[in-house]
Amino acid sequence: MARSPQAQVAAIIRKGLKTHGIKASVRSEGYAGGNSVTIDLVDQPPWVVKAIQRETSKYKRGSFNAMEDIYEHSNKRDDIPQVKFLFVQNRYSEEVKKDIDSQFYQLYEIESTASNAFLFNRFVEREYFKKPRVRA
Repeated sequence: MARSPQAQVAAIIRKGLKTHGIKASVRSEGYAGGNSVTIDLVDQPPWVVKAIQRETSKYKRGSFNAMEDIYEHSNKRDDIPQVKFLFVQNRYSEEVKKDIDSQFYQLYEIESTASNAFLFNRFVEREYFKKPRVRA
């Protein structure tokens, strides 16, 4: 019996993440009107999440246009399996959240709140998860 497109996409993504040493939960789901793959990450730096979104976008057939309430097949390919929706989610463990809050407070001497969310998110991207520099 042939595997569903969403199961094929999930297997390909799972293998790719494993090759790069990234632990993740990759789930596929089929339902009336579509199918999806969800990638759940834990404690990954923002640039890793963005790279995964970029690399896996080819498996997403298109996108939902909420303005016109239609799904637009803007990325349809016949050479690879594809799904209607592909979600990449990253969450921080309690340990990492506490560490981020502590370092944020030490640097700015303020608690992380909704009013300084922009500053906090910028700190997480630029300071807490410093992107390693590649030397030539």
